[in-house]
Amino acid sequence: MESRLATKPSPAAASPHCLSINRVLTPDAGSLLTPGSDALGRPRRPPGPRRQTQRRCSMWEPCYPAPTIELRCGVEFRLLGPVEVVEDGKVLPQGRRQERLLLALLALSANQLVPAERLVTLLWDDEQPPQPLRTLQVYASRVRKALPRGASLVARDQGYQLEIDPESVDVHRFQHAVRRAEQEPDPAARAACLREALALWRGPALVDVASEEIRQRLCAGLEEERLQTLESRIEADLLVDWNEQLVAELTGLIAEHPLRERLIASLALALYRAGRAAHALDAIRAAKERAAKDLGLDLGRRLQELELAILQGDAQLLEPADPRSGRPRPRQLPAPVSGFVGRVEVADDLAALLTDRPSGSGAPVVVVSAIAGMGGIGKTALAVEVAHRIAGRFPDGQLFLDLRGFGAAPPMAAAEALGILLRSLGLADGDVPGDPAEAATLYRSLVADRRILIVLDNAQDAVVVEQLLPGAGSSAVIVTSRTQFNQLDTARSLLLDALTDEEALTLLRQLAGGARVDREPEAAGAILRACGNLPLAVRVAGARLAARPSWPISHLADRIADHRRRLDQLGLRRNGVRAVFASSLEQLQASDDPEDRQAAWTFARLGIPDSPRIRVVEAGRLLELPEFDAELLLERLVDAQLLGTTSPGVYRLHDLLWAFANEQAEALFDSDDRELALRRLLSLYASVAWRSVAVRNARAVRLDWAVEHWKDETDLTEPTGERTFGWLDEAKPQMLAVAFQGTHVSAATRASALSLAIGLGTYNFSRECWADLISLNRVAERIALEIGDSFAAGLLLQDLSVGLGGVGDADGALGAFESALEHLRRAQVPRAELLALTNFTASLFATGRYEESVVYGKQALDLVEDVAEDALIGGVNLALGRSYESMGALEAARHHFEEALRAAHRTGEQWRLAFILGELGVLDHRAGRLQEAISKLRRCVDIYEGLSQRDDMAASEGELGEALLDNGEPAEAVRYLRNGLNAAVRIGDGERAAVLRERLEQAEAAL
Repeated sequence: MESRLATKPSPAAASPHCLSINRVLTPDAGSLLTPGSDALGRPRRPPGPRRQTQRRCSMWEPCYPAPTIELRCGVEFRLLGPVEVVEDGKVLPQGRRQERLLLALLALSANQLVPAERLVTLLWDDEQPPQPLRTLQVYASRVRKALPRGASLVARDQGYQLEIDPESVDVHRFQHAVRRAEQEPDPAARAACLREALALWRGPALVDVASEEIRQRLCAGLEEERLQTLESRIEADLLVDWNEQLVAELTGLIAEHPLRERLIASLALALYRAGRAAHALDAIRAAKERAAKDLGLDLGRRLQELELAILQGDAQLLEPADPRSGRPRPRQLPAPVSGFVGRVEVADDLAALLTDRPSGSGAPVVVVSAIAGMGGIGKTALAVEVAHRIAGRFPDGQLFLDLRGFGAAPPMAAAEALGILLRSLGLADGDVPGDPAEAATLYRSLVADRRILIVLDNAQDAVVVEQLLPGAGSSAVIVTSRTQFNQLDTARSLLLDALTDEEALTLLRQLAGGARVDREPEAAGAILRACGNLPLAVRVAGARLAARPSWPISHLADRIADHRRRLDQLGLRRNGVRAVFASSLEQLQASDDPEDRQAAWTFARLGIPDSPRIRVVEAGRLLELPEFDAELLLERLVDAQLLGTTSPGVYRLHDLLWAFANEQAEALFDSDDRELALRRLLSLYASVAWRSVAVRNARAVRLDWAVEHWKDETDLTEPTGERTFGWLDEAKPQMLAVAFQGTHVSAATRASALSLAIGLGTYNFSRECWADLISLNRVAERIALEIGDSFAAGLLLQDLSVGLGGVGDADGALGAFESALEHLRRAQVPRAELLALTNFTASLFATGRYEESVVYGKQALDLVEDVAEDALIGGVNLALGRSYESMGALEAARHHFEEALRAAHRTGEQWRLAFILGELGVLDHRAGRLQEAISKLRRCVDIYEGLSQRDDMAASEGELGEALLDNGEPAEAVRYLRNGLNAAVRIGDGERAAVLRERLEQAEAAL
């Protein structure tokens, strides 16, 4: 299981002289053209002597004799191929496969402690033995006995360490030879060094001991390094004019790796220089077709430029020359991320920003940051992708520096960064000034007359970045950071968001296989939703599927469905999603600034409610702070890229960040503390919900329940009046999540959730939130029954009856109504009984059962005479009027609407008044009384305009537009018809939209 906290690697792990298995190596695609070539891949070195034609070689067999490699100790640990231990030229027996795998794992981390837990995970990637640690001890004992002289295996600190000379491990010698070649100015000598390195490979690393999944986890980076070394060796041979002689080798390699652009470019150059321009173009075009067919992508721009140069017969391509002569031209860009998708517009903008400017202008600085404020969004991937695309525009080199702003290692100081950059530009160690200011001055002088692309990755401190910026010239800088550096005057920000659904699906298809994803589209969609389209998370999920080809995609979807397990499933040890998030949080926790530490605490508090969205007013309740102070802490989290803001005062955690915050909340706060925070939120929501009830009807039946069971303990001054409905609209997503969360904990918190559910009745009716009402009321009803509150149960059930009627479930509405009446009679609340009967009448109307609706409506009308309450009288008559209207009994409908209108005037209920005027206006329109219809509908719209019922208002505007059109007033009708049409489209009423669209066309034609 992935550690929940990012840990620092040991100093040995950071050494460039060994490859540690504690570090996961990720495969990257080969870069396009040789380091040291120009934009068209033209190596510039005087022609050397031609060599004899060589035979075509296989993938693992060197094409050229390699020099004998002298070993200082006479012992060799061979991992680059079948695992072997050689002593004095003899292969020593090493036991069974898993014992040899254990030896290989320890040799990869030579002289470093490897935790026993990690060894167990790697030795048994499918099913572990009953006592894995005991079995590991047995294997270690056998490995120890088979070791050659000078090697020892030490057990300590719950792990094992193989103590050997690093020079005895072929992996180390391979990497050392590659580094030595990079420093070699002579192409022939450089090619010889690279051949020496490649000669160490006898096949795929660990091929006879590790499963394919383990090999991918441990050796993917090594395999990529080998391919890049092979590409570099070929490019060095091209510099000494080995052209036609390389064609056979390159043809074979491209057959095995058809999309590696460096190989394609080398083949095209070799063919062109051999006088075979047509074949060179064929090679590039064939590669284009493969890329389009297999990936749906084009090849890189520089390969396209090479094709153009060949078409134009560019003579410079025939003149190999070594770009390494003279001052150094660093080529430090990492390989582009394999399967880079999306970001098309952003990448184009960034490339244009860096290159479309006059020569000699000041260096632009582009801060690539994530709008969601998180690691894993793909900042580095974008920067490297764009840097490779435009590298040809910077012939003096490309520098890449990881400033370690976020991660286990401490951030890089300016002095260290300047030293690295100066040495990359050719200065010897002794020539690098010790004083940072002097070093910065020298650095700016060295780059002033050069055109260099500088990528400063993973920056944290703008002060450090400022010291690394060129002062003048035509260089360009890309800075990636989880912080927006607004204080950099020359910086231009490009904000990254998560991938689109289409981009995320494309990435998953690339990683897991298109056919496999297509077979289970729903499961694939569930994975992407769980990942929140975060590129890092999608890559991890895709890698897990690729490593487990027998898994159905639905299996992984099930494993990450639960947010409590999600980050465990999206972990790659230290490089997993959780580790990336933890590195950002730890920066705040370790800060000397008290506000930063309080912001880290705030982040954990945001994990208490079951919602990633929060507003300042809610944060104040959650943190028990004034809203102003709460907002300052939220904004600090935005700056730290741990929180996003969607609009002023509204904030949102990415779903995976919320899962991480939830983990922090459970670790830092006990259950009582978390429940108290939930009750404060529920109290806030309930306060506004009950205000909305009183706004619409100060004598509402449910207020009788509230008098006995709910007390407003908040100090809210806003919202009031109709603004309460807009407030609830904005709060709805997180409010419902917290309400459901509150129904599953202690009795006190469940009582708070019950009060909220009953108080939301008026709001749900007003907004017709039937699905929300149904799901919440069913849960709240069980709470009411648990505590024996028949009044509450009856209110919830009568609301449920209306909701079920609203979704067309007449039978369900009837059952809920009957249960509601039973509970309300038990509670002895006649007004509530009458309300339930009235609402059931409305439910039957909503389901099209008009005759039954009239029957129950008449029963309610008989009862209302005993109550003699205008609000109830109006409600019963309104329900009856709508049913009669639908039955075609228009005069009966008018009678009941007018009775309801008189009652509404007496109570002053504006919403009901507007609704009844709209109904009467429609009746007048149908009867041909156009002036009366227009008058009533205008009054209806005017009243709605002062309320928050936007959809109801727009619907009435559509009716008014039709009446105006029929009255010969098309000019005024157009505006109302358009508003009505937009509302019909928005709520999905296709039939009404079709009518209004036709009427709008008539009105516009009459103008």
